[in-house]
Amino acid sequence: MGLGYFARCAMERLQWGKGQLTRTYEHQGEHVKLTQRAADETTQEFDINGQPQKVQQGDGVVIQTTCWDEKEEGVLIMETKDLLGCKPKTWTTTRQYLQDNQLVVEVLGADGHRATWTYQRED
Repeated sequence: MGLGYFARCAMERLQWGKGQLTRTYEHQGEHVKLTQRAADETTQEFDINGQPQKVQQGDGVVIQTTCWDEKEEGVLIMETKDLLGCKPKTWTTTRQYLQDNQLVVEVLGADGHRATWTYQRED
């Protein structure tokens, strides 16, 4: 079993990796203000216009192009690259859409890895 097993048991007992995250989207015309609250709060602002724009992400700035999917109604697509566009392995494509009473966020990395988050809507 080794130390890894005991470390995992301790982490599970302390509920590490579990928590609450809240996203608030304020949408006016093409402009979006996204506030995310978890252990700390971050704010990101961008326009849905299909044009590359500088967007704050974490501790840095990225180039993000945001548009509505032309094939699937209601799907928001965000293509994100590093600021200088010279690190293609860090580029991601994100798809966000509503499904029933949930917000689904799918992220595909340039290396082929995929992550999906599902957020419950608060009334």
